[in-house]
Amino acid sequence: MLSKLSGLLATYQVNENQQQKESFRHVSSEEYIKHIHTYKTKRIRFWEAEGWIAAEAVIPYPPGIPLLYPGQQIDKAVLQQIDQLQQAGARFQGIDVMENGICVAELEDRI
Repeated sequence: MLSKLSGLLATYQVNENQQQKESFRHVSSEEYIKHIHTYKTKRIRFWEAEGWIAAEAVIPYPPGIPLLYPGQQIDKAVLQQIDQLQQAGARFQGIDVMENGICVAELEDRI
């Protein structure tokens, strides 16, 4: 298990007290839905989440860097990264999104 995680995390570089993942796509602030907390949410199956807007963060450990932020559109690459890390033995903060689904925003319905 440790060797699988080490292989997935091998692309990390240490740059003066900062770790950056080369394969993680940087998400600009323009790609986030602002005030995501004002929308109603629902939990949907993990592999059906592509294209939805995340209403929760998904944070694997290691490395402890969020792969998904609230307000970010969920794409296939992020789902694949989460799946690969979980298969390699990473633990995730909160509930198991693979088993219980991902909380997403219903953009048509505001609270």
